[in-house]
Amino acid sequence: MFYCDHHKTSAEVDKKTIKILKFVFVINFLLTVLEIFFGYIAKSTALIGDGLHNLGDSLSIMLLIIAFIMGSRIANKKYSYGFKRSEVLGSLINLFILFLSAIYLLFEGFSKMFNPSQIDGELVMVVAFIALVVNACTAFLLFKNAKSNTGIKIIFIHNFSDVIVSLSVILSGMFALMLGWYFVDSVIAIMMAGYLLIQVVSNLPGIFNILMNASPDNLSIDDIKSKIMEVKGVVDVHHIHLWSISEKEIGFDCHVVSENLDILLEIKKILKEDYNIFHSNIQIEKCSCEEEGVF
Repeated sequence: MFYCDHHKTSAEVDKKTIKILKFVFVINFLLTVLEIFFGYIAKSTALIGDGLHNLGDSLSIMLLIIAFIMGSRIANKKYSYGFKRSEVLGSLINLFILFLSAIYLLFEGFSKMFNPSQIDGELVMVVAFIALVVNACTAFLLFKNAKSNTGIKIIFIHNFSDVIVSLSVILSGMFALMLGWYFVDSVIAIMMAGYLLIQVVSNLPGIFNILMNASPDNLSIDDIKSKIMEVKGVVDVHHIHLWSISEKEIGFDCHVVSENLDILLEIKKILKEDYNIFHSNIQIEKCSCEEEGVF
C-alpha cells in the first residue's frame, strides 16, 4: 500500500509582505539615483559608493520578489515539487551580492585610506542623512518578516547595513567639513565590510543544506524512527529520507514493515503533530526489504 501526501500550493509569503517588498524596492531605487547624482555633484566617492550599494540592494529585492512569486506557483508535471526553492536560490544570489558589496567596501576603504579626496562635506551630509532616514524606515518595515524568512532576513541585513553605511558617510562628511579627516570614512567602510562578510558566512550553511537536501538541524531521523516504531503493529522502519523542501516545509519518506495496513493515519498524525511534517511519502511492506545505502 502506498500513500502520498502533497501540498498543491505554498503561499509562504503573503501578499502584504510582497507589497512591502515592492515599496522598499521603489524607495531604494529612487535613493540610488539620488545618491549617485549628488555624489557626482559633491565629488564624493563615498556617497556614490553608498548609492551603488543601494543599487545592489534594489537588485536583491527585485530578485527576492520574483522568487516569492515563483515560489507560490502551483506544482506541475515538470516541477512536481513546485517552485518553493526559488526563494532559496534568490537568497543565495542575494548572499553573493552581499559578498560583492563587502569586497567593494574593502577596496574603497583601503583605497581612500591611502589616497583621500576632498569632498563637499555639507552636501554629502544632507544627502546621507536622507539616505539614513530612508534606510532606517525600510529596515523597520522588513524587521518582522526577517525573523521567519532567510531571503527577507538578508534584505533586512542589506538595509540595516545601509543605515550604518549612511551614518559613516555622514561622519565622513562631518569630519571632512570640520577637521579635514578623510580617513574616518575608510575605517568605517572596512568595519562594515567585515560585518557583511560575517553575515554571508553565517547564512550560507543554511541555504547550502536546503539545496543539498540535508535533514533540518532541529529534527533527528533516529528520533522520528523511534517514534514510528512505538506505533502498535510496526515491525521495522527503513529507507528513511528527511529533507527541507523549503525553509518552512519538510519532506519525509520511509518504508514501514507491518502486517497492519491501517496504521498510516496514526503515523501521519505523529509526523504532523510532533515534527510539523506535512509532506510525507510512506510505503507499507509486509516483509523487510534489505536495500543497500538506506536507513
